[in-house]
Amino acid sequence: MKKIAIVVVTMLCAALVFSKPNWADIRFGVAAESYPPFTAKDQSGKWVGWEIDLMLALCGKLAEKCSVVDVAWEGIIPALQAHKFDVILASMAVTEKRRAVIEFSDVYYKSTPQLLSEKTQPAYHT
Repeated sequence: MKKIAIVVVTMLCAALVFSKPNWADIRFGVAAESYPPFTAKDQSGKWVGWEIDLMLALCGKLAEKCSVVDVAWEGIIPALQAHKFDVILASMAVTEKRRAVIEFSDVYYKSTPQLLSEKTQPAYHT
């Protein structure tokens, strides 16, 4: 099964460019659980990772202040619907159930399942 990671940032960026709401900052919702290399907290408690770098690049391009709001993965969509943040920034597979309640941006990466194991010597029977 292919896991397709999606973020909603593309649609948010388009909305910002055209409507320029009076937000104090753009609040990005991320899963509170670490998901390296995409999102994690470093030893000082600062959010780091590939998706955090993407957020910072988008905010820099838009010249907007941005912040991270963390929430348990199970509650990330309800938190968006409750306006606790403005956009979800999390690796999320597109499902019909999710598509019924939120909008998705274009895919920014795809991953396929991989199986890794320790390299071992073949066993020979004598």
